[in-house]
Amino acid sequence: MFSISEEFKHDLEVAKQWRLPWWGVLCISVVIAPIVFLLNHLGRLDLALPILGSVTAIAFVVVLKWRLRERAWFWITIGLIAAARDPLIVSISWTTKWVPWPVTAGIASLDFCFILVLLLLVGRFMDFREASKGG
Repeated sequence: MFSISEEFKHDLEVAKQWRLPWWGVLCISVVIAPIVFLLNHLGRLDLALPILGSVTAIAFVVVLKWRLRERAWFWITIGLIAAARDPLIVSISWTTKWVPWPVTAGIASLDFCFILVLLLLVGRFMDFREASKGG
């Protein structure tokens, strides 16, 4: 069994090797466009980048940890993480001005790492609970 830090490093190495094909970018763009148009129509274009970044980080972790899809705690944790984002995103004053991509990428990377570590900790706790019940 890996330690949490070893599993985290392994997951990061797997994630670094992923590449999105052109058709994947196109599909994502088709999904993102209506969200951006809706936020613009509502006068909240400032929320587009934080919302899309948060959804992307969560989705990336879900894809990375897809082998856990049959465990209820996995989806409950993902749901709680997603629900906790709503008040956080709405309460922060965001800008519609241009933000350098390293800043955006850095924030998204930290978000991804935070979600991954949280999921690893919950998974370890749940595995410990199951082992103590069975033993």
